[in-house]
Amino acid sequence: MMKEKIIHIAVCSLLLFGLSGCSRGSGDESLALQSSDPVLLELDIALPTRTDESGIPEREKVKELRLIMIDAKSGKVEYNKLFENPTPSISKSDRYRYSYSVKIESTAGTKFLYALANAESLIGNVVTETLGAELMEGLEKFELTGEIDSLNANGLIPIVSRRYEVQLGAQSSKGRAVSMQRVEIVMAYTATKFDFTFINALSSNEDVNIVGWQIDKVAKKSYLVPHMDVDAWNMLINLGGTVDDDDWVTDYTVPRNTEYGGYSQTYPQPLLLNYGETKEDLTTYCLHESRYFGEFGSATDQEYFFTLRIKPKGWDENNPPIILSGGKFPNLKSLVRGTHVVVQARLKNMPDKGDNTLEVRVKTWINDEPVNGSWEEITQ
Repeated sequence: MMKEKIIHIAVCSLLLFGLSGCSRGSGDESLALQSSDPVLLELDIALPTRTDESGIPEREKVKELRLIMIDAKSGKVEYNKLFENPTPSISKSDRYRYSYSVKIESTAGTKFLYALANAESLIGNVVTETLGAELMEGLEKFELTGEIDSLNANGLIPIVSRRYEVQLGAQSSKGRAVSMQRVEIVMAYTATKFDFTFINALSSNEDVNIVGWQIDKVAKKSYLVPHMDVDAWNMLINLGGTVDDDDWVTDYTVPRNTEYGGYSQTYPQPLLLNYGETKEDLTTYCLHESRYFGEFGSATDQEYFFTLRIKPKGWDENNPPIILSGGKFPNLKSLVRGTHVVVQARLKNMPDKGDNTLEVRVKTWINDEPVNGSWEEITQ
């Protein structure tokens, strides 16, 4: 009888935020509004990214950026502008490397603000709405369906802020009401990401082919705009690309009727993994933001599982693959948007069932260095 091979898995969880930039013009776009209490709003759309911009995958760059501002009292859409091919500039904030700055002439009062990148092909019919209430409803209810990579024709990943509510005030200056205020908005990738590396450390010294793998279970759709309260959003952005055992963003929602299922990858050409070899899957896989609490929704925490399919080298291609269960990802307590999971699957030996081990460590995605703690090994 065929013995099961062990999978040794390392999972690296990161919080991944968006990239921002400047418009093609001077960067100072304004909209004059008639009011006795004018406010000059300096709006910074900020987000952390890698130090070396050349390392950012093309589909994760901001190719189009739409800014929307709605007056809460009147419901008027005061600002709704698309910037194409924005060029990033160095952020004025020490927390984020890049930002996009725009100046808007507005009035005192409560304003609702949105920043949406790489989403024009999705929301084209929504952003034409001229009534603020209908525009906000359309954005808040908009659902992303299908494969993340297929949302845009060019594969761009949408990067979106939550709805910001800001109070613009007026201060007296030389006999007239004038206020200059700076407001910062942060965007986050709508998707989650998985990267895989495989290591052949089999005690039998045999070569194998990686046929495919599966993650269970992830959402089939998600919201475009984050559905979380201010505290959860602030935690997400304050983590600045890091997580630890005490700081996981779990208070968010996904569409009520979301279905969950396995996300499976079968390689068109199996990956040959010779004994002692380490091989990286060069594809990064984007999945929906998920919130899975087990088959009956009764688990205490979110839980996600991993299986690997392999064939020993030389096996007849008609033989079914061997299914290796890596078990539950440990310490992966959330698949909130922007989470980046780096999986390292190490094939070690052929023990009895139940001896699989999993490892986890947390890194900052900005500098790709460990943030806290060390490898944690869990024997199941």
